[in-house]
Amino acid sequence: MPSSDEGIPDVGRILFIKGLQEADSGKYTCSAVYTSSQRLEAHVNLTTIVGITWEDAPTEQSAIFGQPYKVRCVVRANPPATIDWQRNGVGFTTNNQYVIENDGVLIREVSLEDDTHFTCRARVQTTGQLEDRRIRVEVFIPPEFIREPVNTSIVEGEGGFMECQASGKPDPVYTWLDRNNQNLNLNRERFIVDEQTGRLTINDAKRTDEGEIKCLVENRAGKIEKTAYLKVIMKPVVVEYLNASGIMGREVSLTCKASGDPLPEVTFLKEGTLIPYTVGVQNSDDRIIVDTSREGEYAQARLVIRDLMRSDDGLYACIAKNNGGNYTKNGHITVEFPPTFTATPMREAWSWDNHLVNLTCRAESIPNATVSWFLNGRNLENDYNIRMNAFHGESTITVTPIDLSYYGTYRCLAMNIHGKDEHAIELREARAPGPLLQTKFETITATTITFNFIGPVDNGGLPIEAFAVQYKLAGQVWDEKPLQRVWPVGGNQYYDLHDSISHASTDIPYILENLEPQTIYSFRFAAKNQVGYGEWSREETHTMPKRAAPEEPYIIAKTENKVVSTPYADRYELLWSAPPNNGEPIDYFEVAYYPVRNTSAGLIEAGQLVRTQVPYPANVRFEMKNLKADTIYRIELRAHNVIGFSAPAEILLRTAKDPSRSSGGVAEGSSQWSTTSGSHPNYSTPPTPHYTTAICSSLFLVLSFFF
Repeated sequence: MPSSDEGIPDVGRILFIKGLQEADSGKYTCSAVYTSSQRLEAHVNLTTIVGITWEDAPTEQSAIFGQPYKVRCVVRANPPATIDWQRNGVGFTTNNQYVIENDGVLIREVSLEDDTHFTCRARVQTTGQLEDRRIRVEVFIPPEFIREPVNTSIVEGEGGFMECQASGKPDPVYTWLDRNNQNLNLNRERFIVDEQTGRLTINDAKRTDEGEIKCLVENRAGKIEKTAYLKVIMKPVVVEYLNASGIMGREVSLTCKASGDPLPEVTFLKEGTLIPYTVGVQNSDDRIIVDTSREGEYAQARLVIRDLMRSDDGLYACIAKNNGGNYTKNGHITVEFPPTFTATPMREAWSWDNHLVNLTCRAESIPNATVSWFLNGRNLENDYNIRMNAFHGESTITVTPIDLSYYGTYRCLAMNIHGKDEHAIELREARAPGPLLQTKFETITATTITFNFIGPVDNGGLPIEAFAVQYKLAGQVWDEKPLQRVWPVGGNQYYDLHDSISHASTDIPYILENLEPQTIYSFRFAAKNQVGYGEWSREETHTMPKRAAPEEPYIIAKTENKVVSTPYADRYELLWSAPPNNGEPIDYFEVAYYPVRNTSAGLIEAGQLVRTQVPYPANVRFEMKNLKADTIYRIELRAHNVIGFSAPAEILLRTAKDPSRSSGGVAEGSSQWSTTSGSHPNYSTPPTPHYTTAICSSLFLVLSFFF
């Protein structure tokens, strides 16, 4: 509309149009009156140019797979714009799949290939304006079942699940509906829906959960549904099962009643057996019969045992079973019987010098028996030297034999309503053992003596527990507290308590150590049992040898055909035990080894000798390295003190074959002897008896570790 601005000469008029619109286009006339009578006019044609405007062209659009869809692109422009289309940057025109229309592109049938970018291009030729509109088309796919729900059974009180899985785009949403069309997704306590897979998890199933359940699957492209049946199974329950008692030789029965849906099968299983009883007479025992019946809503089974025996006493499981599971309840059959002492092994006992002794008898009976004790026909209930104690059918008396009248035959009498039985125990007086039959000085070194003993003829009625030696310097008297060493009886020793002669043999020597070289000692020996030490033997005097080189060491290794085998091809760990040092401490061991080969003349040296010293007491082991595979080595071990070297201990070692080489040939220096390596290769037969007896005591802990 016309307006006048201050500062503009009043010689004309200026037309301003604010908010220019396309409707403002047209012919405009400016008129004026000159000298009050002459009319003047001027005409102006106004053309409004409208730039490219996207009126309906969303940059994000969605289509449904398999259905028609128009990709919208409505453009306004003046002068009008020319529209062309591109798909994934490639231009196209109307064809069998796409129809270009004024307001967009019609896709006749949407496919997965249409899930892409379309470009709507607008161009105004007269103004040279060009604009692109990039439109993302997302293809939605209606849901389709991958796994349909199926009829499902769940045990009452337990959990289970129902499967419902579908494909689709976007990812479908799962809803489960019960028989009353109630949404189970809203119950998060017992019903849980996995939003990714559609699985319905049911916890603590109730009978009221039974019925049809629907799985509804939907997304923006559509929805599908499927119904399945949920069956809730009642687990079996034993509702009645009572214990029973019977008398040996008579009949007893157990009755078991159970419920469940479906109605369970009921049978019995005796504790300690693996196979339940079958209906009818048992093939394994015709005294036992099982019969079954149905009483209303219950299944019932009855177990009958005729001619009861003590072995029939025990637990009997009633087992109720249906496809919901098993239910087991234990019942007990008690077999009553008169007392018996078959479980009482004690026949004799020993005591001495008021030494307390327990005499025990176990009377088995049902019901429990009353137990009384007698000695030589005298009831011991009121004897103050005898204490009585009864616990779980076991009766024990503690006897203090203050004089010889308490030695003799004790009688244990048991009685119940079904009968009685008695058991006798002989209490004998024990004594200290008699003198040793023989003491042998097996091996004497400068500082040790190895003994062996032959036990006494009279063991005093009790097993020999130990052998003892007392020793002193020559010239001293025995009353001046001589030195003493006691060895527990070891090895393969046994004593016949029913004979007066004790038989003893042992493979373990008894070693007295830390003696002084070139010193005269007096020795005497005795055997010991629980009563005490027997008579000491007549003294024997020996002079210890002078200081000398150590005894031969003992190599700890296991030999097979005189050869030690190692599982390694290039190394071996040599282990040994230190021998007696003969009066001077051992300062080191010398290890020497070299390869040998087998010839008709015997083993001969076949390689370089390696000799090394191993400090002692730091070590009793040495690792041999860089050995040749499949080779025989001779190994020599000597102990050394300031006087000199011991005799050598020797073994032959065979290394394993090189695992990187094929087997079949015999390597240079390999032995033709057959060898077998055990689980650990480093154990061998002990050396000669002379050296074995000299070092067994010091070896005991080492050997117990390796064996």
